[in-house]
Amino acid sequence: EHFAEPPLFRAAAEALDRDRVVVLGGTGGLGKRTSAVRLLLAAGAAPLEVVSPTLSLEELSKHDFEADHGYLVEDWQLAPRADHASDFSWRVLRDHVSDAKAHLVITAESGHSGRSVARFAWQAPSAAQVLAVHTAGGDAGSAAGRIVEMAEKVPDTYGVGDIAVLGQRLAEGENPAKILAELSHDPGRHVREWLAAEERTDDEIQQVVTLCFAAGQSQRIFEAMLSRLGSALRDMHLLPDPEEDKHDKDDADEDGPDRSARRARGLSAARTRRRPNDLLERKEGRVHFRGKDPNYQYMSHRHALQELWGEYDMSFWVAVRGWLTELIGDTAILDVQVSVAVGLTVLAFAALDEVEDSYLHSWAAGEQTWSGQCTAAYVLWLMSREGTLAPIALRIATDWANSGDPVRQWTAAAALSGELGVVYPAEAAARLWHLVGQWKDVPTKAVIAMAGLFATLAGEAEGQEAHHVLELLRERLDRASHRNGEDRGEPGQPPVSWRDDRRNRERALHCIVEVLAARDPRTKQPSITSLLNARPEHLDLVTRLWATVLRYRPHRKRALVALLDAVRGLEYVSDDPQAAARALGDALTKALPPDEHEPLNRDFTNILARSKQPETDTAATVQALLDALKHLEPTERTAP
Repeated sequence: EHFAEPPLFRAAAEALDRDRVVVLGGTGGLGKRTSAVRLLLAAGAAPLEVVSPTLSLEELSKHDFEADHGYLVEDWQLAPRADHASDFSWRVLRDHVSDAKAHLVITAESGHSGRSVARFAWQAPSAAQVLAVHTAGGDAGSAAGRIVEMAEKVPDTYGVGDIAVLGQRLAEGENPAKILAELSHDPGRHVREWLAAEERTDDEIQQVVTLCFAAGQSQRIFEAMLSRLGSALRDMHLLPDPEEDKHDKDDADEDGPDRSARRARGLSAARTRRRPNDLLERKEGRVHFRGKDPNYQYMSHRHALQELWGEYDMSFWVAVRGWLTELIGDTAILDVQVSVAVGLTVLAFAALDEVEDSYLHSWAAGEQTWSGQCTAAYVLWLMSREGTLAPIALRIATDWANSGDPVRQWTAAAALSGELGVVYPAEAAARLWHLVGQWKDVPTKAVIAMAGLFATLAGEAEGQEAHHVLELLRERLDRASHRNGEDRGEPGQPPVSWRDDRRNRERALHCIVEVLAARDPRTKQPSITSLLNARPEHLDLVTRLWATVLRYRPHRKRALVALLDAVRGLEYVSDDPQAAARALGDALTKALPPDEHEPLNRDFTNILARSKQPETDTAATVQALLDALKHLEPTERTAP
């Protein structure tokens, strides 16, 4: 709605109209994504679709583009690898998109596109332009003065999106003086000035380093982490050893080892009251970066790590790595993995290679066992919340999934089943299905992760994206079940043998029953119930899958138990649970062949009779399902 046209926009629009493919290159904060969307709209493309940023140039050249659709590959992760691609490869992509009569815009930080596809070194519009488009239509005279003054005070670190937020606040009538006052208190400048001051002591610097990986922790945990950092730095000879009292050493035998150790260490090492640190505040028993609002604290956090990364050499960061690796493996320090993951996510803005190579890959491979894997997954989850880091997180998880290392693959599965999967639901489901085929143990961890992804998606945004998991399983089941007498495989792959097809069918059925039994980790209610309540349009898809797994005898009992749990769960999420239960029963009998109706009614009644959970509030709802299975009209009877 409010778009400030960048300098190269019209040239890019002409290239997109001519070639149907363009590449926008440059660092984050230039407004590449918004510009890409506007370019596609200007070309008349609709609807717009996002393509996975982890597809290779060859895979993009085989992607199923549809006529008149607009496609965006945001922060393409394989751009550097495409540097050595021939111009012919880019021409193949251009011709493929052109033949499909679609439009494609790729954004990337680096890499080139050959001669056949135009690449633009993107430039951001000026701060004054961005502010002006938001305040257009107001008092032109006073607005112009505010825009000039505000544009001059916008820090260099602000991206187009940050400036757009300021413009929106102006448009909503917020006092310009308040915004200008905030701009004058730049957290980046404050952090730089504080760290550059000559009077800073080793103790103060250690506090800030600890805070970068302990923000939000309790005072006690902060002090424990601070003490261990000092030990790690001394081990690397970056801090002098504490002076020891020779007299205490001489009296060690007389006083006993415990008393001698206390004297040698000194009481100062155990003090929690330290001289004030202008970057740190203690509030409600927790430590945070100082600031009047969370955004200011967050920006201080980012600038602190950025300055520390530029200030200290690798010997310091080797010590930090040893310190953090020891911390995440210590189960006595509660929730330390989360705060360490937050710190590493923030560090990734300044030193992505360091975070990826020194921490994530080794932790994902099993260093510090499951604690390290959890922390690595947490980092990818947190990265997925950041627009510029989310595609990188997907690329890292994809690399682990393709690594052939079972430990890294399990870490990838954990990451894809959580918040990373929320950002890329279809891609996460496809990668997890790939992992389902990699492991031979039953039940596989990838199957559990697939169910976890479904539970995560069903609990987010009213289950809007959860259908991606169901549709993938339906498609894989159909592909494995209906061969039409031919050996079919993936495009460009060898034919699939009958044995492999049967195995894929069993894998799909195993995933389906796990998905049907999955529960929301927060509410503990069946996730399938939440989906059916929020998205009733998926009822036919759900019951089709349920009917298929009910007919597969090895999983029939679990499918029946999941059905009973789902119906009982309707009582807690539906405004009319009995009507919802009857609709489920009607759809399920419709999805089953007639000769399966009576066995289903009989077996479900047996499962109900053997259930250890007493029927109380859910009795009428369960009875409504039974009536539907028997093709009866609604009654007031209660279930046995």
